[in-house]
Amino acid sequence: MLFENVPSFYSSSSYLALKELLNPIYPYAIGPIQIDSYDFGSIAHRNRSYVVYLREKEDFENFRVPKAPVFRRLKLRDYLDSKGAVHEWKSVSTWFDSFASKGEKNNSWALRSTKKTFVHPESCTEIQCIPRRYRSQSASNSYVLNDEGTHWRFLTVSELRRIFHIPKWFEFPSYIPVYRMVEMIGQSICGLVVRAFANEIASMFVRRNSRAASARSDSRIEEKQYDTGLTRDHDGQIGFVFA
Repeated sequence: MLFENVPSFYSSSSYLALKELLNPIYPYAIGPIQIDSYDFGSIAHRNRSYVVYLREKEDFENFRVPKAPVFRRLKLRDYLDSKGAVHEWKSVSTWFDSFASKGEKNNSWALRSTKKTFVHPESCTEIQCIPRRYRSQSASNSYVLNDEGTHWRFLTVSELRRIFHIPKWFEFPSYIPVYRMVEMIGQSICGLVVRAFANEIASMFVRRNSRAASARSDSRIEEKQYDTGLTRDHDGQIGFVFA
């Protein structure tokens, strides 16, 4: 079982209660493992923590925490719609006028850096995290600039799908509006990180199946009868879980 959430969730009372419920069935846990999707090849940042829950101690011992792969960093242009696509463009100067007015009202958002707010497709290799409310106008979002740098637009659903590496076979139901699709993508997991975990889980199963069942010692079987589980954090530190 794989969990994903913001890092702070794993120190909350909600997670501790969930952990107690899972322990009798999944006594072995690895994590939280903190990963930023940008480090795994995405151009968008998404700093999240993951926990893998396992039933078998052998799997606990065999699972390997995903490591960042070697990759070639793509540019924003590689994820954009075709040149013939029609988009709604907005004025950059109007956006900054609104942004400046927030500063006059002592709004803390006016203190945000706009370095990554407006990005050029030909040079951009890094955008900010796509939040749930991406369709709002905020310095914490990243928008596509036109060639002249005078107008900007939102990333489209199809572009966000490519950035998040969402499989082509996945389809949104026809009744879901665009803003809801954007919200769902903003709350989702980057496909590159999912692939990394899936590969390690598959490798774990292969290693498990390669060992003959008869090779397991009686001591291992007896050991699994205890109510004590084990955890392993991002740094490999082993801990105990008592039901």
